[in-house]
Amino acid sequence: MMGTRRTTAVTVDEDTYETYAAELTRYAAAIAGPIDADDIVAEAFVSVLTSAKWATVEDRRAYLYRVVLNQVRDRHRARSRRERRELAAGEMSAAADLAIRPEVLAVMRSLMARQRAVLFCIYWLDLDVTSTAHRLGLSTRTVQREAHTARNLMKALL
Repeated sequence: MMGTRRTTAVTVDEDTYETYAAELTRYAAAIAGPIDADDIVAEAFVSVLTSAKWATVEDRRAYLYRVVLNQVRDRHRARSRRERRELAAGEMSAAADLAIRPEVLAVMRSLMARQRAVLFCIYWLDLDVTSTAHRLGLSTRTVQREAHTARNLMKALL
């Protein structure tokens, strides 16, 4: 008996998807753009199918339209938050860059990538040699050697 109910519920949900998916995708494309439309509709269906309320919804079409709209709003809010964080990080980075002397930056750029990574971990992240080695996947001797070589090159060039 229980297996029959499950099959019936799946069939009803499948029919609901078959009936409204294309229509909801066009709706999502109109309000969010065509790139995100399929994902928004898929997320909407996952949301309703995992909701306890779904079984009691009388007008499933209207409910799905509201859920799609809410998915679009959620994406828009998330995108706005991400853009604000990226903008703030860019402003902080730009402000931090002003404190760096151009000649030091030029010398840093002349170093090998691994040497720059070692110096970054030691001086900017304030890690010791062992922590730097662990973070970069190097031996402690390699970190010591790269730091020493980089410091000597910087002294010679500055």
